[in-house]
Amino acid sequence: MASEKTILVVEDEEAVRQLAIAQLESAGYSTLAAPDAEEALALLQEHSPAAILLDLDMPGMGGLDMLAELKKGASELPPVIAFSAYVDIDLVFSKTMELGVRAHVLKPYNRRDLLDAVSDALNGRSWRSYTGR
Repeated sequence: MASEKTILVVEDEEAVRQLAIAQLESAGYSTLAAPDAEEALALLQEHSPAAILLDLDMPGMGGLDMLAELKKGASELPPVIAFSAYVDIDLVFSKTMELGVRAHVLKPYNRRDLLDAVSDALNGRSWRSYTGR
């Protein structure tokens, strides 16, 4: 049940992060939030979210670097949903598939695409891009 699922939202833009949190919580999910990869890695030391919504393009350590770091130390990761404004889906697909990303939500996005991506990732559905358009 969605109310039992916690999603870690990793997004450097405050307004986007707060919007995603509000949309997820209105759908019954619990959330954890981090404004950058470093804080997200610290949260993951203490919490085991059901999925990670991860911005790929952040200052400092980006989302892809964070994923690579996570894969070094873990045998199994929660499903990851990439969250970015990258428009080259083929490039995103090639970079993220090897790191275990389950879905890609393209910004700007709509609420339905965000919730579908999270639901699909939690239910083990195959890789898909949600364009929000």
